[in-house]
Amino acid sequence: METDEESAERHERERKEDNERYERERMEEREEADLRRKEERVQADLRRKEERVQADLRRKEERVQRDAERDEEHPH
Repeated sequence: METDEESAERHERERKEDNERYERERMEEREEADLRRKEERVQADLRRKEERVQADLRRKEERVQRDAERDEEHPH
């Protein structure tokens, strides 16, 4: 049979283990949330870069088209 002192020690140990488990779980949740936010930022950066590349490509294609039309109208 467990003495009062042993029972108190067991309860204290269990409480401490529960607190440590809770803290570990919170830390993991924070890390996961941080990773999700970082991934969202990376994806947003990639989308912006892709949009810039596409816009640059459109401008270059338009310039080439204008140059070709100008050359047709005014050959060298």
